[in-house]
Formats: sequence, C-alpha cells, structure tokens
Amino acid sequence: MARSFRLFWRLAAPLALLAVPVLTGCAKDKSPTKPVVSSGTRAVQTKVRFGNGDPARDVLVSLTQRLLPLGSTDPGFFLQVFESDSAGDVRFTDVPPGGFGVYADVGFDSLAVGTTLDLAAVPSPPDTILPPLTLVRACVAKGRALRSAGSDHSGIIVLLDGLLVAETTARDGSYRLTAVPPGTWNLLAIDSTGYATAGVALASPGDSVALADITIGPIALFAPAVVERAAALARRTAAARAHPGGRRPFRSAGHE
Repeated sequence: MARSFRLFWRLAAPLALLAVPVLTGCAKDKSPTKPVVSSGTRAVQTKVRFGNGDPARDVLVSLTQRLLPLGSTDPGFFLQVFESDSAGDVRFTDVPPGGFGVYADVGFDSLAVGTTLDLAAVPSPPDTILPPLTLVRACVAKGRALRSAGSDHSGIIVLLDGLLVAETTARDGSYRLTAVPPGTWNLLAIDSTGYATAGVALASPGDSVALADITIGPIALFAPAVVERAAALARRTAAARAHPGGRRPFRSAGHE
C-alpha cells in the first residue's frame, strides 16, 4: 500500500506543478479587463457662484449626457447630480467621452446657469476643469408640442437637451419650461411614437419666449431607450421641484 502511494505521488506531483501556471494564466488573462471599462473616463470639475462672486454652496448641479442627435442605436446615457460644497465646487467622476450639459439652479427657479461641453475619447489632461458658472436670473420657454393625429396631446416629454429641465405636456399640448438659463439650447419633444426638435434662444437673463408649435413625427428610427432617458430626466426634474425647498435641497448622486 505504501509503495503504491509513493508511486502515485511521483506521477501526480509533476502534473500538479504543471497545472499551476495554467490556472494562474487564466486569472491573469481576466484581470486586465477591469480597467478597460473605465478607460477614457475622467473627472469634470466646476465652481458655481452668485453674481457678486460669492460661492453658491449646497446648490444642485447636474452633468447630463446630451441625447441629440438621435440615431437608431443606443449610445448610452450618463447623468450625475451633486450638491456644491461650501466653496461652491462640484466634481463629477467617471465621466465618459461625449457631449454633455452642466446645469444648476436655485431659489424656486429664480436663478439658473448652464453650459455645454464635448469630451474627447482620450482625456488630456485626465481632469477637465471648467470656468466658474455664475447664476443669473432664470428664463421661461413655453409653447405646444402636438401629435400628428388625435386631440389628446398629453404626456409628451419636452426637455432642453443637456439640462435638467423637462416637463410633460397637458392635454392641449402646452408646456412651460422654467429655470432655463440664458443661452441657445436644443429642445426635444418625444414620446413612443416619434419626436421633434427645435431651437430655443434666450438672449438675456429673465427672458420669456413663446415658441412656435411643433408636431412630433411618426415612428422614426431611433433607439426606444431614448424615450426612457427622457422620462428619467422628467422624473428627476419633478422630484426636485416637489421638495419644499425647491431644487437646492434635493440630494442625489450617481448614474440614472
């Protein structure tokens, strides 16, 4: 019995040693895939301040990946929402390449600021530091988004691409977008049947514009997931406004 065991061990031991590098090699093959997921991402930093230069602290600031132009494939979606710190600073992390909007508002939609940016595939430098964002008097944009058939135009999502500004239409198709920062923005009206776009130009703080009616087209070649993204933005906007303190105390962070 002892002799048989020794013979077995002499044969098995070399095989066991040969097996170790094979198993180790499998583990090494998998490990490099982990950082590949986050390659090309970076941090985006900015500062929010009031017109007098004071830091705007505890202000809700969003970084939203733009949805336009729409295509037949889903490009993915990124949304992070943080509050600025005591110095008015905010830092977004793991931001992928693409087109984005940065947005903040405070004081029951009385002040707002927004900007757009395009991030290249290879971060250089790894962190993107934006110029300070100064809150100014918010604007209003209103109009109607209509379906091509029927009399009920309710439930169409209307948003400003890249901003945390979104509403759904009433039965007559009317909408009213508040807390809009001055600037030129792309408006998207969308539901499961199609979409329409329009430009919105707000030249000065406090402007109010009435936009021409837009009619969403029939079913178009765009990713159905885009409707879900738009609905998520509408929910985020509604949740912020439902808080007794307006948008500012609404706390949320992460990907939608």
